[in-house]
Amino acid sequence: MRDKPTIDPNELVEKARAGDQRAFGELLGLYRNYLVLLARVHIDTNLKAKADPSDLIQETCLMAARDFPQFRGETEAEFIAWLRRILAHTGPR
Repeated sequence: MRDKPTIDPNELVEKARAGDQRAFGELLGLYRNYLVLLARVHIDTNLKAKADPSDLIQETCLMAARDFPQFRGETEAEFIAWLRRILAHTGPR
């Protein structure tokens, strides 16, 4: 059985910035669980019955896809920070 090749997130950022939609999708996939964790913390305990973290993640990913042409970062760390900012401005306040 062959091991899955290691994905270099910085390389994915570079490819995505060059217009590779598959690379962009892989980037979002790499950080989906991280975003779920952040979303759970982001949702106020009073709102948990009304809002679901998966809804926030879906909205965050849609906004990221829409706004990716304006992303100016070049590294994995910059991409993660950008996703966190989008999530922080998404959903219930």
